[in-house]
Amino acid sequence: MFLSDFSIKRPTATIVLIIALMAMGLLAMSKLRVNQNADVEVPGLFVTIAYPGASPDTVEREIVNRLEKSLQSISGVTEVYSNSTEG
Repeated sequence: MFLSDFSIKRPTATIVLIIALMAMGLLAMSKLRVNQNADVEVPGLFVTIAYPGASPDTVEREIVNRLEKSLQSISGVTEVYSNSTEG
């Protein structure tokens, strides 16, 4: 009741109060620091091994399978992807 009675009896004071609160809010918003991109580092490991003259099947059998088993034994590793190409 107090707020509504005050607003009806003194509309100018109410408007000035609202404008002052809006100005303080805009000032606070302009001082607020917000980063567009969070400081997040996505963990990843890329390994490239050259095996000249080898077919993709040989590369997979000789290198990739062994390397994947070694990398999967590391704690925290959840996914391992590989791509075998000629050479």
